[in-house]
Amino acid sequence: MAAGFLDGLITYPLELLKIRISHESKATVDYNRAGRAAAAAAGKPFTPKQSPGLTGVAKLIVQRDGVLGFYKGIRYHLAGEVAKSAWRFLLFNSARQQYVNFARRNNPNRKLGVLDNVVIATISSIGETLSVVQPWDRLKTLSIDNKRPMQIIREEIRKGGIRGCLRSLYWGVDLSLVRQWGNSVFGFALFYYLENLALKSSGRTVLTSNEKFIYGGLAGAAGAVATQPFDVMKSIKQKESGGKTTQTRELARQLYANDGVKAFYKGLSPRIGLLFMKRGIAWLSFLTIQEAIESAFGAGPRKH
Repeated sequence: MAAGFLDGLITYPLELLKIRISHESKATVDYNRAGRAAAAAAGKPFTPKQSPGLTGVAKLIVQRDGVLGFYKGIRYHLAGEVAKSAWRFLLFNSARQQYVNFARRNNPNRKLGVLDNVVIATISSIGETLSVVQPWDRLKTLSIDNKRPMQIIREEIRKGGIRGCLRSLYWGVDLSLVRQWGNSVFGFALFYYLENLALKSSGRTVLTSNEKFIYGGLAGAAGAVATQPFDVMKSIKQKESGGKTTQTRELARQLYANDGVKAFYKGLSPRIGLLFMKRGIAWLSFLTIQEAIESAFGAGPRKH
């Protein structure tokens, strides 16, 4: 929980930039599409607008809300990060323990490989996405516009009842599942792969603090690169409300038509920094606390 609070506090400006870049990209797509249609009807030429990049979006935030605008909506973000961080490691380690028991039923000394950790990450990512990540990310994205989560929920219930509210909370869940799967595969499987390499080559049983942070950060950054297109579309879809919703295939087509492949990688820089810090802090905190508990209660080192 402490890890979730700390990385949420440090990385929120990057989270905000990532989301804002996706939203500005979609706003540019809508502007250009309407402008082309109007120009064609009037028989006039049309000059498409370019969506702002990292620097442009940062300037817009400062112009609208000042420097403190980078922390707009942070209260809800911090609460979510604490819950997600604790739940993420609880789910993964529960799934890992069950999988280890099953995999070692005939061979107690069997070591887990990369594929084993991919399977475990897949199981835990589905549970994490459906139970915490998707509904909270949806509320977090909408709360950036100064709406409180309970206010958003009341509005959605008033519009469509309980069923409509649930449908709204899980709008874009397909993209969340794919993104979270990629994040988990890299965040856990790649980390354990790097950990095993380091411990095997050094003969140690635990990583140093620097290794925990760096390997966790590298795993997070790799996940950011691999899942960026899905995160861009997820952020856009989770901003939609009411009847203004876009199917994933149509959204992908619109983005590609406006900016080509680079449309799916807008906001990559802040997201790499975001996930490097988040995963680095999370792994450093989690393993340090776990080792302290194991030492206090006399447990042996973890088997890899």
